[in-house]
Amino acid sequence: MMKKWIEWSPPWALHVKGKYTEREVRPDGLPEEQRVVMHCTVCGDAWQTGCTSGSVRQHIQRFAFVHIHRDALAVPAKDGRP
Repeated sequence: MMKKWIEWSPPWALHVKGKYTEREVRPDGLPEEQRVVMHCTVCGDAWQTGCTSGSVRQHIQRFAFVHIHRDALAVPAKDGRP
């Protein structure tokens, strides 16, 4: 059976594209492993992993934290803070 892929990006890091398979449960009640694939459109880095806990979006967010690509000293915050 072909698994359906769901695409998701964190709202604060739209340059990070992630996708993961739908969560499925085996007949014995245990979850099947979900595949998680993500890549950064700025630097081209990519990563893939498996997840059985259902926290696939957290994997994508952690990848996005590493790929913020913003120098806080060079680009001032937009909310007026010094």
